[in-house]
Amino acid sequence: MLGFRTLHPSFLLLVAAAALPACGDDSADGSGGSGSTTAPASTADTGSTTTGTGECAGVIEDGVCVGKCSPELCSPGNTCVGNRCTLTCDLVADCYPGFTCADATEDDTGAAIKTCQPSGKAAILGTTCFFGTECDATTVCPDGTLCGASLCGGQACTDGLCPDGTACTPQSCDAAACRSPRCLGAVEDANESPSGQTYCTQDDCTGDADCAPGMYCGLTRDFHEICGVNVELGSETPCIDPADFTTDGKTFQEGPVSLLRNTCLQRRQCAPCASDLDCSGVPGQVCADIGGESRCATACTGDLDCERDAECLEDPAHPGTLVCTPRFGTCTGTGEFCEPCVNDLDCGDADTSMICLPLSGSQRGCFDYSFEDTCSTRCPDGTPCDQREYCASGSCVDGLCPNDTPCIEQPCSESQCTGSNEDCGLAPDGIHYGECFAGEDGVSFSSPDYLICYMPYFASTNRFQCW
Repeated sequence: MLGFRTLHPSFLLLVAAAALPACGDDSADGSGGSGSTTAPASTADTGSTTTGTGECAGVIEDGVCVGKCSPELCSPGNTCVGNRCTLTCDLVADCYPGFTCADATEDDTGAAIKTCQPSGKAAILGTTCFFGTECDATTVCPDGTLCGASLCGGQACTDGLCPDGTACTPQSCDAAACRSPRCLGAVEDANESPSGQTYCTQDDCTGDADCAPGMYCGLTRDFHEICGVNVELGSETPCIDPADFTTDGKTFQEGPVSLLRNTCLQRRQCAPCASDLDCSGVPGQVCADIGGESRCATACTGDLDCERDAECLEDPAHPGTLVCTPRFGTCTGTGEFCEPCVNDLDCGDADTSMICLPLSGSQRGCFDYSFEDTCSTRCPDGTPCDQREYCASGSCVDGLCPNDTPCIEQPCSESQCTGSNEDCGLAPDGIHYGECFAGEDGVSFSSPDYLICYMPYFASTNRFQCW
């Protein structure tokens, strides 16, 4: 693994929208009334649930006669399931935090529908975190369920109810395993870069089942040093000993330029999936067949709806539906320059210097992060430029710099030296070569980026990208 450089960008965070009740009751659990402990209103004109003969005119629940749920009395978008007003849905994104869109059967009609039902996961997971501190007020178990201090304001959850009668789920882990979620993408100064892409999540998942609806167990970079590798044992610099990579439920592993750690991530373009519902945390996505793999993809009507590295093609898994499909043909390549990737391990292991570099939008490509001199330069007349010509100060005169160190003169100035992009390799599109940073790019000989190969530069978009 290489030495560390600052890779992570600055982000700001958006405030999560407050969840509102969906069924006209006073609860704010976002269930549309399905979690309410109060009985639905009776359909009888008198409001009574019994007739004059003592017969139940409503529904018997636990030996008690209660009012029968009527869809017309529910809030818009709700219907009756289990004698409770329940919010209907098509996507995970239709439901409030802490709920998921699942199969249900409508009362009376027996129709198969989907409704928002409790997911069992902490409602904070997946919500945006504008200030970077919103995730701290809740504690969760490693599987994403709430811990005791978060369930009932510190009070006991007994038989599925808090003391105030609201629904709860008993804690699923030891108290020592409880921890606050983290705000993924948060920076120390939240005023640096506002972004709605930041959200509360938890590390050390062992599978998708540990994550909230619309999320999966993926990989993120962790910039702790490795004791005895990047940092000598006993150093004051915080580090993680390799012997502790997997202790106490931790999921560290060594990557090309940093440690990697299992983290619950939102399913976006090219995230693995098993069904359309998996991808529905982001509206407009389906679980498509991309190169023989099930991956989330955005529906489209033309190439302009997609990023530059994708084209709008029919999805084999959904005949007649067009989705943004990687031009490479798959969501991951073999780790070669500019080939697509989702995480660093798609580009190489800890013994390589190839990483998965985020580009514009959802685009990512494999990139050599070693920053060794990888390309050469030439003067306008084709004569090779030689960086030894340059002096820290002054000019090269008679083969010597002002400090008498040897130099070699050349027939052009540093700013005229053109990078030999062909040295950087050809992008997967078969047209564009990587960009060799040199004088013409405003990169001076003294810069650490001089003669470094980067992604191809597209003048039409003023961006570095692979397609």
